[in-house]
Amino acid sequence: MAGMTLALHAMWAANVLDIQKTLHQVCKRLLREPNISKQEAKLRAQALAELGRIYCSAQMPSEQQKDQEQQMQEALQKLQELYMGQVGEEEQEEAAAAAGGAY
Repeated sequence: MAGMTLALHAMWAANVLDIQKTLHQVCKRLLREPNISKQEAKLRAQALAELGRIYCSAQMPSEQQKDQEQQMQEALQKLQELYMGQVGEEEQEEAAAAAGGAY
């Protein structure tokens, strides 16, 4: 279970980096578009700053956060059960194949 949790955190970190990179590219394009005036670029920058403030001030209600943590634990449990079931099936298939080849 600890390995799955670590893998999940690694996947989350990779997603965060991808989102950050995408946002950086979008902001760069919005602010450095060659066909806009400096005034329009300034207005875009102000709008992006306001969006950033709104995004940073948003918080999930604590009860919803607890629900999500519980859902994550349940999902990890199901994933582990699925993985263990697949490993068990693969071992059974390998054993059946080996037994069939022994005749």
